Amino acid sequence: MVSILLWIGDICLICPWIIWGILFVVLKKIKHTKQFAFHFASDITTIFLLFAIRKIMLTLFTIDLGLLVWIAAVILAICMLVYEWKTKDELELKKVLKKIWRILFVASTIIYIGIVLAFCIIWIVDLFN
Repeated sequence: MVSILLWIGDICLICPWIIWGILFVVLKKIKHTKQFAFHFASDITTIFLLFAIRKIMLTLFTIDLGLLVWIAAVILAICMLVYEWKTKDELELKKVLKKIWRILFVASTIIYIGIVLAFCIIWIVDLFN
């Protein structure tokens, strides 16, 4: 039983889009709006993506990024916070945190897709060599 749970956890870490899809469909069926379902599923998936980047780099390339992913996320958050503080008259922390979290979702999605594409390209090149 424990090995099945670990296997499911690994699947969720390697492919966090499963979590996003399940959440999106379930929330849409519960009669929330598409926009709410999309944003909520994205917010939850962000944490899985941050862990997935480390896991997929370790699995595909045997490179352990360790805390580097989290340090990069904190630096991005600090930069966004300073930017908002300098450009806005009044800092609304809840809005800023939501914006930071959504930017982390987009950035980690791009990084995740880039890692998978890089692996596919390397695999195809190795296939023909």
